[in-house]
Amino acid sequence: MKCLLLLRHGEAEPTGAAAGDFERPLTPHGRAQAQHAAHCLRRTHCLPETILASPALRARETATIVAALLTRLQALRYDTAAYPGSAEALLQLVRSLPEASDTLLLVSHNPGLTTLANEYAAHLHTGQSGSTLALATGGLCRIDFAGSSWSSVDSGATDVTLLS
Repeated sequence: MKCLLLLRHGEAEPTGAAAGDFERPLTPHGRAQAQHAAHCLRRTHCLPETILASPALRARETATIVAALLTRLQALRYDTAAYPGSAEALLQLVRSLPEASDTLLLVSHNPGLTTLANEYAAHLHTGQSGSTLALATGGLCRIDFAGSSWSSVDSGATDVTLLS
């Protein structure tokens, strides 16, 4: 079984004249959102072995805060494909993961994260009308898969849950 956790970075400062979108830091509220996400993971006993994050400053800060509060973490890495992070680019990153990691935390951006979560939710609820998932800043979503391979996570989700 594989577990994919999607975490949208915490609230970031607005784009300023001195820094572009890529270098936007977290606000104090955004840092608190990252801490809340880590506590939520600990409380639900869903601890990732790997964190894969966008190299944008706000995502790096979010990933670093979460990583500092986790105990099972084996790897924290940044990948340029996660910025701005289309749903397809994020899915390609997930598919390329080593099989030894059973739980992955992906820290990235919208609209890619929300689109990816909704694609998995749609596969689960084919033919049913349901609400659309939305990941706000600091939002956390858990997607469980029955399979044992990251390379085959296209449509095998068994559950999609918003955690925060």
